This record gives sequence, structure tokens and C-alpha cells, in this order.
Amino acid sequence: MNDLALRPVNANVYSVHSENGTHIGNLKRVGAIWKFKAIGYGAAGEVEPGGGPLTDHHNTEFSEPDAQALSAALRPPASSAPVTVEFAASLRRHVPCPPQTVASGNLRTVLDAALAAAPELAHYVLDDQGHIRKHVAVFINKTMVLDRQNLDRAVAPGDAVLVIQALTGG
Repeated sequence: MNDLALRPVNANVYSVHSENGTHIGNLKRVGAIWKFKAIGYGAAGEVEPGGGPLTDHHNTEFSEPDAQALSAALRPPASSAPVTVEFAASLRRHVPCPPQTVASGNLRTVLDAALAAAPELAHYVLDDQGHIRKHVAVFINKTMVLDRQNLDRAVAPGDAVLVIQALTGG
């Protein structure tokens, strides 16, 4: 089930988390009503108020902090929830590419779909065999993909993929 979780912050605020634990917003009491405040995160981890996967539901009103009611009102059906793919600024400096919203699938199809928006970026991310380059790291929901060759790993609806240049040296 795709229930959202509420975690109390104080008497007037609850943080809202997706089923995988990602902080996606807050529920704030404003007078006698509760308002959902969407939150997203940029490539450098900076908070983007009103952003994130539920940006379309920013300022949705509720009568009380109820996780089931929140889930029913905010969560899109799993089959229509897109995957977000974001390329870090270190890659975007070579080729401009805003965050992409693509259909779920395996990691290869998700990366291919995102790179279709900026084909010049593909050679920075993938080598000539279509494997993730040695100095690139790919994360799915903040978990690093360790297998650079087998990109058949499933990327589910609602997942977030981040592609960064890995730093090396000593």
C-alpha cells in the first residue's frame, strides 16, 4: 500500500514522509484547518518549498492530521506516478538538463528516457557499452547503484533517481 506517514514535529506541524521514508512535505495548522506544504530537494540537497513529487497538492486543506486521509487525497495511483531523474550541477554545467519526469521501468529505460531530453549528456553518464561510467554515481531514492553494468534493476513509480559525478582523489 502507498500510505504516507505523519511524524509529529510540534503541536502545529507534522512532517509527511513517503512509504520509503523520504520527507515530501509538512502538514501545518493554519487557524482551524491543516494545510499540506509540499517540499522537494535540489541536486545539492537544498530544500525547495512547494516542490517535490506532490507539488500539485501544495496547500491542500484537511480538517485534521490523519495519515489515511492524507494518503487518499495526495497519493496518485501507483501506475501514474512518474519517476523523477535529476542530473547534478556538475553534469549540467556541460549540458543544460532540468529534472526529467519519466515513466517507471528498469534503470536502463529510465536513464535512456531522461537522457533523451539532453542526448549530449549521455556520453558523460554512460560508456560506449551503455554502462555507468566509473566516475559517475547513480542513486535511486538515496541508495547508490553499485552494479554499473546490469541496469535491469527496477525503478518503481514515485522513485527519484539522482545522477552525479563521483569525486576521486586523495
